[in-house]
Amino acid sequence: MALKIICGFGRAGIRESKVLGLSEEERQIKKFGHRDLDQRYKNFKNTYVGEKNELSLQDFGDSVKHVEKVLNSWSGSCRDEKTKFLEHFSLANWKKLSTARKAQHAMVGPCKACQLDHKTFWELYNKQIRCARVRTALSASSVHLNKANTVRDKRSEKRNLAQEIKSKIEAAQTKHNRDVATAYGIGDSLSGRRKRRLDEKFETREEADKRTAERKSLEGQGERTPKNRLGNFEAWAIFDRDQLKQEVEGYEDGADVNWTELAKKHKIRKRDREVPANVGQLLKLWLQKENVDTGRLKNQSAPVRVRRARIKVGGGTDITFPRKRTEREISKELSIMIRDGQVPIGEFVVPKTFRKYFLNRNTNRIETKTVTIEGRKLPLQQLREQLLQSQQPFMRDATNYDHMTKEQLTERLIKLGGYHKHKGDSEEAMRYHLQDIATRRTLMYWEDGATLANHGYILYLVATTYDPAVHLTDWEYHQKFHLHISVQSKVEQPKIYLIARCGSSDAEQMLYAETRRDDLPSLADPVMSPDGQAYTDTLRFFKGDNPARQSELGQQRGDYYPCVQCPVDIRGVRSFWESCHTEKPTSTIGDRQQFLLEGPVTCMKASSSLPDPFSQLTKEELQEELTSRGAVPYESVDTMSKKDLQQEMKRTLRGTKRMPTLLQPNPTQNITELNLQHLEAPGCECMHYPVLHCVEDVVR
Repeated sequence: MALKIICGFGRAGIRESKVLGLSEEERQIKKFGHRDLDQRYKNFKNTYVGEKNELSLQDFGDSVKHVEKVLNSWSGSCRDEKTKFLEHFSLANWKKLSTARKAQHAMVGPCKACQLDHKTFWELYNKQIRCARVRTALSASSVHLNKANTVRDKRSEKRNLAQEIKSKIEAAQTKHNRDVATAYGIGDSLSGRRKRRLDEKFETREEADKRTAERKSLEGQGERTPKNRLGNFEAWAIFDRDQLKQEVEGYEDGADVNWTELAKKHKIRKRDREVPANVGQLLKLWLQKENVDTGRLKNQSAPVRVRRARIKVGGGTDITFPRKRTEREISKELSIMIRDGQVPIGEFVVPKTFRKYFLNRNTNRIETKTVTIEGRKLPLQQLREQLLQSQQPFMRDATNYDHMTKEQLTERLIKLGGYHKHKGDSEEAMRYHLQDIATRRTLMYWEDGATLANHGYILYLVATTYDPAVHLTDWEYHQKFHLHISVQSKVEQPKIYLIARCGSSDAEQMLYAETRRDDLPSLADPVMSPDGQAYTDTLRFFKGDNPARQSELGQQRGDYYPCVQCPVDIRGVRSFWESCHTEKPTSTIGDRQQFLLEGPVTCMKASSSLPDPFSQLTKEELQEELTSRGAVPYESVDTMSKKDLQQEMKRTLRGTKRMPTLLQPNPTQNITELNLQHLEAPGCECMHYPVLHCVEDVVR
């Protein structure tokens, strides 16, 4: 009865079926008259009933009687509701619906679309039904649907909430590019990060194989619809279809075919010119759909790889673990940060040209190409500013020494351990000294080389040394911030100054001497803290292992004079007198510069860019140098062989083979102008493992 057609559009369509297919004049005539039921049935079915809705003539007739009865007996006080019902479910509005939306309306049986999307207008008709049994049946259907909708809404709400939380977690992971800083800051490679990410977020290979086998079993039994892996390939793929089909059909049986290479040959790509990663698989599926027998050909494509699915959280939401950015996305984001200046990488220095060998896959031959690689250097002035900015929590507050009495000045000097040097100074001298040391930091270089991916690299770091006159002590920091930390370890954390692809030889490392020397005059310029305090910096130490310190000061590596501090012959270390009886136990850069400029030949050769310019001297040059220094008397120099002169030259130079690196290529430059007058290289590097434990053994 009334439940045959309960769709709002169907009920209004029954009324419209009398005039469907008629002209405007015929509509006015037939509007209130009668029309053949068979004709109305055909008109209604052609307009409203889809292929899936089977409506018999008898059911249509019963529905016509009920609908006309309800519409004709519509309560007079609710005429406005009748107009609203007919206008909302009119034929014009039905024609405006898309094919998919029309398919959601059921002309036979309960119409969920009306109960969900048009409930307000649909209920206007139900209120006019006088039969209580019919109204109860319609209400029961609505209640059942409402319950199902409530369960579905709760499930959807739960899923949306979980999805929102997941999205917030993913956004928090990438906020301020934390994941980029973590990926490049923990010392792990991107391949290591990828392995860890896949293990944490994806199922194991065994679980993937098991899941795939179960899915294929269900598809084979017909209990599950196979996935359409071809998708809308025909809609986006751009290529000559007929030509490709003819080429494949022309292959002989058993021919080797690489579907990926075939797709690249025919330039199959999307409309945005991008080539899908699985283009070979898609091409093969498309050919099979076009009834091309691909089974007769020998497949050279890669074996089928089982896809590892993401791990689901559970709880009935089907939500997977929050996604992390892939390594390619991380690398791309870093490039953007470098481009925008968020990650300062300094300036390019010392370009080098290399020959790179690679395998050309098209010709299957090894070919070469020339690449240019440059080092990166952060200007020293900018680096000093960054160090000061990062050390602000550990810096002392500015002190006005002009208002301190002599007793307070003395007490401060005693606390800093410098009173014995200024015990007899005047009050003004003590005040000037305190102001100077409170705003003067000490810098140190650190250099080392390493091999990465079969290529040598050189790294220079710059750090400040801890000074209680400039920085807080651990106790003072705790009193100020209520945290227990090692202030010295925080202050002395280095920053990268220069990194470049470079071998371990002096010849290669000296290529970076000039760009480093150009930064030294900027040490005379103070750097300003955020509170307006000016700080000056003194380059004081050069740290590194033995080869690094020897290269920096122009000392030979190994042999009998390896020490950068003393001129003692290593063969005499067993003799206490020979080890201790030296005229000058230690030498500075200024001493080395003066020593080499004293000799006529060494002075002339000092500006050479060769790593060891004194090793290839002629006999005449050896004679001139040794006699001018008084190492060999004039009367005996002509009787000595070149070999004897070379041995005497080694004893005279005592391991000095060239000018210190930072004085290249202008060895006569004033070291005070370069701010090198205080630079010193320690005799050993206590941070290295063997020396460290030797010192521990001596202390014990």
